[in-house]
Amino acid sequence: MSKVKPPSLLKKLIANKARLNCLLTELEELSIDPVDVDVLTGQLELTEALFRETDALQADWEQDLEAEEQSGAIEDWSKSRRLFLKAKARAHARLRQNQNDRPSRGDGNDTCNPRQAAAPTRIGKLPELTLPQFDGEVLEFPTFWAQFEASVHRRNDLDSATKFAYLLSSTVGRARNAIAGIPVTATHYPHAVAILEKRFGRPKNLARAHFLALWKAPECHEMTRHGIQSLVDELTKHLRCLAAMGKDPHAGGLPLSEALMPGLKEKFPRALQRAWDLKVGAGPKSEDNLENLLEFAQLQADSLSPTGNPGVEESSHEKSGGATRKDSRSELDRVQSSAAALVTFVQRVCPFCEGDHDATGCKRFLDADHSA
Repeated sequence: MSKVKPPSLLKKLIANKARLNCLLTELEELSIDPVDVDVLTGQLELTEALFRETDALQADWEQDLEAEEQSGAIEDWSKSRRLFLKAKARAHARLRQNQNDRPSRGDGNDTCNPRQAAAPTRIGKLPELTLPQFDGEVLEFPTFWAQFEASVHRRNDLDSATKFAYLLSSTVGRARNAIAGIPVTATHYPHAVAILEKRFGRPKNLARAHFLALWKAPECHEMTRHGIQSLVDELTKHLRCLAAMGKDPHAGGLPLSEALMPGLKEKFPRALQRAWDLKVGAGPKSEDNLENLLEFAQLQADSLSPTGNPGVEESSHEKSGGATRKDSRSELDRVQSSAAALVTFVQRVCPFCEGDHDATGCKRFLDADHSA
């Protein structure tokens, strides 16, 4: 068995991860919206400092785990590390963009040779980098375009024909088909960009895609750390993106998250749902919302071992005998079958118009503006 860790270390690690998630969310928002360079730089420095501290705590926590637990913990933390590195890269891209947008403060000697100033740098001069690939998935377009824009589109030392060549090499599938056949010339580059933005980057279509992705997120049936964490990450990702678009599901007198709450709650394991019902049942009604549910699920995931040891209502059953466990299993199967039938019936009722159909096929939902 793995050694028992000091409670203070685990509590600090959990608290640091929660703070890091908040800082990453703020950093993403600052990287998208127009903001003062000093503010973005300060936010990036705070996030980097907290990440280094959390990374050290994570390493300390992992070192005494058994091999299987350690492997799971390392895999889970690697996902958080990738999120941090992507957010950091986007922040640096925005800082470089702001730097390039500033007017030149040279001595004006460049104007003496207009021919030299107008000569663009061709493909051979482009620094080595890995350009993103876009296949036509609407949800991936904002990330693709942000990276391509920073790497190629906004560069003043490349002509439009060169940018077009890089755009073609960065698209596959439906995205490539959308601009295939257009002459690769400087004149046609803006037209190709406009086609991609209109087909894959319209805010209304993007908002719809995020809402539908929330409804279609895979359910988590078992009380495992990996399963719960994956579901929390998936839901949080789409909610963050909607908020960054100015369509915050949590905002307003009657937030859209209230309509999303019943369906998204049912995606979590029944044990977690029961624990949540007990928690909010003893507190004010204001606590029963989607934000608090996701925070609660995150805490439950953190309390489970990487191998899926019990975190809610499971440990009390470990000591029971085989016969008792078998009887309990039979009763649990009966209850779960009834609950599954009830959930199926409830989910057929659209939360937007109360019609007898799934929310993903609701005409009123699909035609709505989805504004915050």
